[in-house]
Amino acid sequence: GVENPAGLAFLRNNQLVLTEDMYRGPHRVAIYDLNGKLVKEWATTDPQLVCVDQHDRIIVSDHKSDCVEVYDTTGRLLTSFGNAETLHHPMGVATDDNCNIYVTHETKKGYALSLWSEGRRVGVLHEWDHGKMTLTEQDHWHMRSVDVHNNNLVLLGRRTLHGYRIKY
Repeated sequence: GVENPAGLAFLRNNQLVLTEDMYRGPHRVAIYDLNGKLVKEWATTDPQLVCVDQHDRIIVSDHKSDCVEVYDTTGRLLTSFGNAETLHHPMGVATDDNCNIYVTHETKKGYALSLWSEGRRVGVLHEWDHGKMTLTEQDHWHMRSVDVHNNNLVLLGRRTLHGYRIKY
């Protein structure tokens, strides 16, 4: 069963993709059918959040490995990108209709939202500098999740119930 779910997404066939656990085992990606039966699972280093692109590629942020991993539905690793300099402790991942990947991650100064295309960083769309934030703002804007909705990026912080939108 599911022990410590971290992220979820759906494949085109409505199967559920879950990442488990952000802080305690089993550190895996799992696919479940509509009846809740486990279809496939595989181990990863430290899976955080997950999204699925229009081609059913499963995109997982790996916090400890400082990278984003892209899998097919059999669990085969197709590619990975990022390192401690470009994607330190990634968390949220999202994809748009063009298969661009948006990633929230830590930086030396705070947090950032980066745009990636075909495994290459296109750029940093926005940065939040801890030195310019109050402690309350730092706590609220520890960026956990990102999603693309109606041509807007929606960001959620760790302890906030509201979102922050960036038009792209």
